[in-house]
Amino acid sequence: MQSITALGIYQTSLRQAVLHLKFHRDLGLGDEFAPHLRKLLEDTNWCIDIITPVPLSPKRQAERGYNQAAVIAYPFALSARIKYDPSILKKTREAQSQIGLSYVKRLANIHHAFECTSNKAEGQRILIVDDVTTTGATLNACGKALLEAGAKSVYGMALAKTAFNPKIPSGFMIENM
Repeated sequence: MQSITALGIYQTSLRQAVLHLKFHRDLGLGDEFAPHLRKLLEDTNWCIDIITPVPLSPKRQAERGYNQAAVIAYPFALSARIKYDPSILKKTREAQSQIGLSYVKRLANIHHAFECTSNKAEGQRILIVDDVTTTGATLNACGKALLEAGAKSVYGMALAKTAFNPKIPSGFMIENM
């Protein structure tokens, strides 16, 4: 993973918006966030060929009925005029919820939980989108799968970062996560 960035800190109104998107089916929020994410991407100067969401496991997808990361990533990709491909990654196994886990446990929990589904990643510069990042473990696990499949470079972007990880600033990128 080259870099990870987030739009803001997971607190106050941004936290409420993420919770409404994730648990109350407020799917229109994806459209509301698209121009802000596009601006954040412009500020990073990353060259991106494909935008993809962090995938959910089939079980979680069936329970929720939608992937909140996809609800964010699709209108963002349209707004940025970048190819959107939600099928490039898949979650290969059910993992425990990351909520409340330490950094080390998060890494172990998500280890080898994602894989690239085809040769679509080869030579591509890919941006993975998620709703919230705490330690970067999920985005890094996705990035590793894409890099192993031949991606040229991989970046991560979330709507929000928790205050837990000061290494992931809001509104600008960090290098070499």
